[in-house]
Amino acid sequence: MITSQRFVKAPGDSTFWLRPLPKRRSGRRLLILLASLWWVGSIQPAWAETPKTTHDACRLIATWDQQSMWCLQMAYANRKQTPTAENLKAILESVVDEHAKVGVDRLVHCVFALPEGVVPSGMKSFYRRGWTGGLSGNDHCRIDVMEAGGYDTIQVMLDRSRQQGMQFLAGLRMNDRHGDAGKSEFGQAHPEWLLKDPKIPALDYRHAGVRQAVLEVAREVLEKYDVDGIELDWMRHCHVFEPAEAEQNAPILTEFVADMRKLLDEAARKRGRGRLLLGVRVAQTADECRALGYDVQAWVQQGTIDYLCPSDFFYNDYNVETEKFVKVTRGTDCKVYPSIHPKIAHNHFHDTPTVANYRANAKNFYAYGADGVSVYNYHYHWRADMGPEDDWPGVMQHLAEVRDPARVARGDRHYMYYPLWLPGKCPTGAQFDKTNTINLRRDQPHGSVTFRMAEDLADLTWDARLEFKFIGTIEGGTLRVRLNGHEYEADRIGSTLVADGRPESAGRALPAYHLYRLPLDAKIARWGDNVLELTWTHLPKSSDEATWLAQEFEVFVTAK
Repeated sequence: MITSQRFVKAPGDSTFWLRPLPKRRSGRRLLILLASLWWVGSIQPAWAETPKTTHDACRLIATWDQQSMWCLQMAYANRKQTPTAENLKAILESVVDEHAKVGVDRLVHCVFALPEGVVPSGMKSFYRRGWTGGLSGNDHCRIDVMEAGGYDTIQVMLDRSRQQGMQFLAGLRMNDRHGDAGKSEFGQAHPEWLLKDPKIPALDYRHAGVRQAVLEVAREVLEKYDVDGIELDWMRHCHVFEPAEAEQNAPILTEFVADMRKLLDEAARKRGRGRLLLGVRVAQTADECRALGYDVQAWVQQGTIDYLCPSDFFYNDYNVETEKFVKVTRGTDCKVYPSIHPKIAHNHFHDTPTVANYRANAKNFYAYGADGVSVYNYHYHWRADMGPEDDWPGVMQHLAEVRDPARVARGDRHYMYYPLWLPGKCPTGAQFDKTNTINLRRDQPHGSVTFRMAEDLADLTWDARLEFKFIGTIEGGTLRVRLNGHEYEADRIGSTLVADGRPESAGRALPAYHLYRLPLDAKIARWGDNVLELTWTHLPKSSDEATWLAQEFEVFVTAK
């Protein structure tokens, strides 16, 4: 007869099992019960370290590069105290805790990037003094002190994530180009495995040796750390084939992703665990994915991946066609988490989004079927060379807002349709327009732009307006404005001249411009994609080849 149970630790093992205790007298039963309660409270049983988050319940993913999640916090603290292994570990754990406080379900931390070293154990090179985010001299994170004290950076984050009920995944940058692959040890040994395009100093996944080396790194990660899965970051830096050959080489990547799935399944069997997750960060349009050789549909339908994060390389795009990725995953267990970034647009590097911007992104994501939101390299909000370092950790609360669709819908939203990339500058190599501008000329006085907002303006508790900047004027000309085929009367169009333009310190430098303001309501604006048309009329005859530019379209949705 079993009268009580206790946890017994296996020699050399971190797990516990239940062993029956023999029948005792009632007095001793009480003592044993009290002792058992004390014992259970004093240990960390394996089941207590299992993440509370399930795949189906995950709503918010935070993905980080090699150091940016914690480097600045440590560097700032080291100004005020002598770094020790214990206090650095405490800072690292507190950073993980802040993620849990705002509802992050899945923490992804990069453990490896290319071409730093495509060899097993190469991941350790990332945790030396590292990137300092605008700091100089001795103001660095000194992660080396922590590791010299016997703490493994990844293991500390993994353990703390488990304690906080979060899943912890290892991130792999698939072809990082912050270094020159040709100068790396791996590239020197195998120059024939490098991409030939001099603008893309990276590895060519067409070669089996490259793919096998990356798989070996993943295998080592899985053997060393009991992670909940792996996220493949194909957006650092997008190209893994020669651009002209990428689409035809898509089956090579499909086989590679399937091999990664096998590694995860093998690791799960060895550890006695259920399915380990495989996520991918990919370009945010089907055309870009296809041009890069990412056959996302095959990855989903073959059951190799568990979630995907459509993402720009660096900026927030409010026009992401989330529904196209949702359609690909329909009928499968694969989830969709479109990405937000802490930067606005090309040439606006010192600007960071507000919580209203993030809500607008999330509003569109959820409206078109996203399972949640992923955030990438959020540290720009507290980088010393971009903003006040004391924004940490308060600005993390923005993520709590985007995690909850109800909170998104209750707060003000601010959509920004800015020029994401200048022509030819997009890292994916996209040939289609990402400039979000309307260019008018005397011989072509008409143009349009499409912007997406999942807003029902029939709800009279909200006010909404559209603003844009217009550069260039001409005496005698008239700007005609139409939205979704409805023309605005002149008395509904507000225009203010900003004669001094905008200095570079306030964003991308602009010459003098007119700021146009248009009220939005349900009679004109629609839920979803809206088309704004601008036309110059009544232009006087002239040989002047003047041009005009409308850009930085913004929609403000505010509570009355």
